Amino acid sequence: MRAAVQTTVALVTVTFALFLGWAAVMTTAFRAAVARDWETRRCEPGVVLLAGWLKPEKDPRTSAQFAKDNWSFCQKEYVEHALRTAAQVPEAATRVQAGISQVFTQITGTAADMFYHLWRFCYEAYSSFMEKMKSAATLFRNFLSQTYAMVMRMEASVTSIAFGLIALIVGFINSVQLSLIVAIVVVGILLLLQIILFFLLLPISSVLLTMTAVIAGIVVAVTTAVSAAMVAELFTPGACFDAGTQVILADGTTRPIEKITIGTRLAATADGSVTVVTAVHEFDTRDVVWTHDGIRVTGDHLVEDEKGRLERVQTNRRFVAEAQKEQKSRRVWCLTTTSRRIPVRGGSGQTVQFADWEEIDDSDDAAKDSWCKAVWARLNPSRPQIPAPLAESLNMRAVTEADAGISPDTLVQVVVSSWWGSSVRQRRAADIQIGDTVVDADGRPTRVIGRVEMEGSVSVDAVTLGADSLISVGCWIWSQIEGCWMPPVDAAAAVCDAHPARWLHFYTTSGSFRIVSDGSDGYISIRDASDVGLDTIGTLVDEVILRDVSTPSASASSVP
Repeated sequence: MRAAVQTTVALVTVTFALFLGWAAVMTTAFRAAVARDWETRRCEPGVVLLAGWLKPEKDPRTSAQFAKDNWSFCQKEYVEHALRTAAQVPEAATRVQAGISQVFTQITGTAADMFYHLWRFCYEAYSSFMEKMKSAATLFRNFLSQTYAMVMRMEASVTSIAFGLIALIVGFINSVQLSLIVAIVVVGILLLLQIILFFLLLPISSVLLTMTAVIAGIVVAVTTAVSAAMVAELFTPGACFDAGTQVILADGTTRPIEKITIGTRLAATADGSVTVVTAVHEFDTRDVVWTHDGIRVTGDHLVEDEKGRLERVQTNRRFVAEAQKEQKSRRVWCLTTTSRRIPVRGGSGQTVQFADWEEIDDSDDAAKDSWCKAVWARLNPSRPQIPAPLAESLNMRAVTEADAGISPDTLVQVVVSSWWGSSVRQRRAADIQIGDTVVDADGRPTRVIGRVEMEGSVSVDAVTLGADSLISVGCWIWSQIEGCWMPPVDAAAAVCDAHPARWLHFYTTSGSFRIVSDGSDGYISIRDASDVGLDTIGTLVDEVILRDVSTPSASASSVP
């Protein structure tokens, strides 16, 4: 008897543990899916109800405050969308009827005046005849008045129809809510049936429990790792300076970095090199910001030490000694300059020289060539060396001397979300902002986390994709023919020497996006402005820029 009781208790315990494991798998997968598409799914009914449970661990708000904020946001979205949709029909009808009423009013007034003056003219000569004309004019005026009244009644009818449509829309929304409730009930019934079936299979439970426990453990481990990677992707490290960083201008004054524009002249370097801003980079980031003498900058940025050599902020003696670090979501900026340096003034008045975004000196052909080869190897791991036939057709010198960019009129594939789901559309590059969702090289949604604007002279040559779409020869695109990532400059490329007044480019979480072309596929996959992705570009900086810190010109495009 005791053995039977112990067996029953053990089975119940294992059943409960299995249920918990199953629940952990389902909830982990659900949280990962919601975290990946938070911006598009945050207002789904199920997500709104569970918002407090779905809060990211790094979010400083409490679960209740996070859920309350999400509900407030979604409530505003629901109301705004319903009101906007409902108001379109009566608003259009009202405008049309108002125009009709105005026209009829003008016609009535004009006709009445015409008949009145005609009657006055004829009355003096033909009094008796004009009496009859007066009666006729009165009858006609009454007819017009009746017509106007009829138009007003028609306007009232149209307004009634519009409000009837609003009632239909509200009824549709209520039916959708009812459908969601029914779906939840059905899911609950299915879950209950699964539990009942489990107890019916108790005679072979020992084998099932062993297999299920092993499978559940593997699934939980894999799901946890995948979800952690997905959530981490939402917070791709950024780069550069926090808002308010004081950049030194050529006249000795300072200006906050967020107000620096292309063409601004900065203070010259120690060797007298002229420093002009040629590009402005802007990011969203959660990277750790280090502080020294009031200068707030991310840890991967390169700074000159006391001997003029470049090293990372996170290893620089001055920043490490002060040991002030902070991590939160913020907007940061960086610059590209002609001298490859950014002069910054601290709170005490001292000047600190930081590397700009590009970092490679224009005259350092060896470093530029090394960077180009390193990018090729990183993007094409199965073909780490450029094939000899392809190397002969590629104009690598043009690639290394140009920055990556696309024209403002180039069309980019974007993901647009609505009440009925998501769809892929086209949008001008100039209209895309940080936070928008675009399509990456694999056809999946990816978030725009950075944007750069460059002067047109950073790339003399451009490749046309049809219509107004242009990309600079410094870009990396996916070649369907070669089956690899490569520059767009080869013997068959349509290269032109025209370029826009400004180039644009973006940084995405996946490191790539799609632009529209007139080719057979209708689009071309292109790498973002980091070439290899912000999550891996730091290793290229170590290989190319910091391989020999004693060499002042050892630099390349990187995440500072």
